Amino acid sequence: MLLALLLLESALANKPAPTPVAPLPPPVPMETGANPLVAAVMDQKPAPADWYFVFDTSGGMLAVAEAARPALAKLVQQIPDGDRIAVVAMHTRPSDALPLSRIDPVNRQTLADKISTLDLTSAKDADLGGGLSWAVHHLSSDTAAPLSFLVIVGPFCHSPSIASDYDSGGRGCRPIRGLDKIAQTWAESQQDRLLQTTLIEVAPPDGVIDPVGVDAVKRVFPGATTVEAQPFSTWAADFQQRLPLQRVLPLARRDAEKVKLSLTLTTAPTEERPMATVTVSAGTANLAVHLSNVLVNGVRYANVDLRPSASWEVPLPLPDATTHFLPTVEKVTLPIVVTADGELLPAEGLEAVGIDPKRPHLSGSLSASVSRELGPTYLEITTLSVLGVIFAALGVVYAQVRSRKVLLEGAFSYRRIGQVRRSLDLSTLSEAPICIGLDGELALGRKADAVVIIRMIKRSVGADAEIEVVKPGVEINSRPAAPGVHKVHAGATSIQFDDFRLTWE
Repeated sequence: MLLALLLLESALANKPAPTPVAPLPPPVPMETGANPLVAAVMDQKPAPADWYFVFDTSGGMLAVAEAARPALAKLVQQIPDGDRIAVVAMHTRPSDALPLSRIDPVNRQTLADKISTLDLTSAKDADLGGGLSWAVHHLSSDTAAPLSFLVIVGPFCHSPSIASDYDSGGRGCRPIRGLDKIAQTWAESQQDRLLQTTLIEVAPPDGVIDPVGVDAVKRVFPGATTVEAQPFSTWAADFQQRLPLQRVLPLARRDAEKVKLSLTLTTAPTEERPMATVTVSAGTANLAVHLSNVLVNGVRYANVDLRPSASWEVPLPLPDATTHFLPTVEKVTLPIVVTADGELLPAEGLEAVGIDPKRPHLSGSLSASVSRELGPTYLEITTLSVLGVIFAALGVVYAQVRSRKVLLEGAFSYRRIGQVRRSLDLSTLSEAPICIGLDGELALGRKADAVVIIRMIKRSVGADAEIEVVKPGVEINSRPAAPGVHKVHAGATSIQFDDFRLTWE
């Protein structure tokens, strides 16, 4: 009896200690259906997602994987239409138990029925490195969805065959050879893809969870990776309730990280209409953004929801034009600056999942340009040049006319009654005026006893002849002429006073 007790104690001492079970994560507040975030994102019709369920089917894990099939079939009922699902059996190599298949209302039940009795291949060894390489290849292919969910179920024991490229040597669970290269390949191929990775630790009947393998998967797929230490059926039943919310969370988180005002010039301003139409967006693909305290170039605008964008007309007063003496095209740059406080919508749904919807002090800017013609046109310059030449020529003529001397021309003949006629060539005299005195004699300038003064008056062009009658009793062309100025023709003009008669021809 004592020997039996000693043997039992020894056996218990050598038995591996059970793997500690990690506590369940806290439930997501606001259950599916109650959280408006689900409807807000799905109403935007986001791109379909891919779902990969990878089961370790090596050794005793085959029975565990087969037992998980009904729970997975129920989970398929909650995956949105348009998404794709694949089931992979992982042992010495990854094997497609269910190739990537699209879910739609017609084939949904067929896929669920097929998964519930899915044929899973098995082998003794488990090549976790090969499974990770397979996952990286599929998740980074050109046909991969922008959003993928990777669920890996197993003990994460890397115990490949000696033919594996990822065998690091030794026996039992061991490190993955070339893990750095696998991780680098994924890091270089991610681009703008989103991946949510869930590791479900399920120990085989005859083994334990290998933390080295768990850390290896987390190293290849860092970031949004969660670890669940519970049976797959338990996890699936819980996840089925919150799947719609989990489906939209990665998209909501990405939008929350990318909020930034972006301005696009829709209609450019012109000199005749200095008004621009600006389209403003927040850079989000699935969430709306409410803007408050909106200022556009310092002018307050009404609050607005960006779903995904909004357009405003912005007046852009042109600065005063500068003076130019030659034709010039001036390009005026006009800044447009928008500032606002933002809030992601639906705010209450985001707050319920731990995302702060507030985005204060958002700003965005761009510049609009207006080209305007300044200075005279070439036609105006040509016209002004021609007019300038004409006025210059007229000025020369006018100056010449004003500067030349005005001389009396022609000839006078005069006589006193009873005396001999005398003639005088006026061109021999100097400047006008010529004065005729009481004695009938001609003289330059004005005499005190002048009766008549004859002179030429300069005009803009040419000259006029005038006779100024100083004393009464004078006749011009046989007609009495009152004292004053009389315009005459320089020729065929006769003047008579007393007994003197003069003829200007």
